[in-house]
Amino acid sequence: MSRHWDIKLDKYEIDVLAFRELKYFCMQYPRAYIGCHETILSSEQYCSRHAEIYKCYQAARQSHYDKTVRLVRDAALHAFYLSQEWHATKSFINQKFKGLCAWSYLVDHAIVAADAVHHIEPIREAWNKRLELSNLIPLSHTVHMKVEAAYRSSEKKKAQAQSQLFELLRRWEKEFSPPQG
Repeated sequence: MSRHWDIKLDKYEIDVLAFRELKYFCMQYPRAYIGCHETILSSEQYCSRHAEIYKCYQAARQSHYDKTVRLVRDAALHAFYLSQEWHATKSFINQKFKGLCAWSYLVDHAIVAADAVHHIEPIREAWNKRLELSNLIPLSHTVHMKVEAAYRSSEKKKAQAQSQLFELLRRWEKEFSPPQG
């Protein structure tokens, strides 16, 4: 092997330094398709053939999840998220916050559309608060995923995130609610 980290694959010698930034080999998902040596851009994960296989796999996986988890174990949650009560409450929250992600607006000072209405206290833990306006905050998908990650990481981080979200609700109310009396 030379200093340029040459790799020999099936009689082809590839200079890794030349491909490192531009192209990778297809990840050949599922792994049963051993031997795919198609090069792809670094922004992609699979070649066109394996991307289609992976897409079908993901659809089947999602369908299986829907049938075995969402509609069985989480039937009450699923029914709630389909209810008219939830849709009306979610619509009210989005109108109240002008369709903005509260975190992006108040913390990041950016105008970002809200994609989700988040339950600060999860409905699995506080079912009776599922429609309380003081427990709901609109978030963008990106922020929502970060908050959910914090919730899953540890109880301490979850409590900190909840505290920050409740504080954002208080700030919004203070800054944007009409004066009383």
